[in-house]
Amino acid sequence: MTAAAPIVLVDFDGTLMNSAADLVEITKSVLSRWLIDVPVPAIEALLGLPTAERFRHHGLPEHELDEAVRLFAHLHAECRYRLSVPLAGAETWLAATPGLTKWAVSASPWTAVSAGLAKHGLDGFFERVVAAPPGGGFDKVAALAPERARFAPGMCWFVGDQEGDIAAGRSVGARVALMLTARNAHLASRADRILTSFESLLEDPLELAWTPSR
Repeated sequence: MTAAAPIVLVDFDGTLMNSAADLVEITKSVLSRWLIDVPVPAIEALLGLPTAERFRHHGLPEHELDEAVRLFAHLHAECRYRLSVPLAGAETWLAATPGLTKWAVSASPWTAVSAGLAKHGLDGFFERVVAAPPGGGFDKVAALAPERARFAPGMCWFVGDQEGDIAAGRSVGARVALMLTARNAHLASRADRILTSFESLLEDPLELAWTPSR
């Protein structure tokens, strides 16, 4: 049986990677099939919501939503995050913490996340990539459940930016560091630490707060 150990789980979209440009491009490509043109700020404002809900807000008829969701998933799976950039300080923090075991966690397709990490030279920093299978739904809590015994209580962190990240972190007994944005300020009170970039982790490392449970 694998012994429990300190692990830092890092959400991909919106936390490790500013992937809005790629997700906007995919969204606009799908909407164009229905001759719908939505301003970029309006698309960005809904990123993070379920795909069907976003397309419903963008004006797709209800009977077309399933097809639009399938098309988005297909295009997303092939995405290499070529327009994306790592968040401020992410690469420096990853390089400065070789002793930390890190997992990348994402509800995006595994193929896309893995390709994105490789494209930006970040793949070597992560022991595992936990992400959505091809054409399938994904729940972070359910995906991490079989691995629960690997996480040392009181010595793990989940760095994320959405409510699902908080739930996933709590589900494995991890503390939560919230990457603060204009869209998630309402979640701040539920996090153990607030971040605005990875640069602060160089001055005040996550591992300083590790206190094994008794």
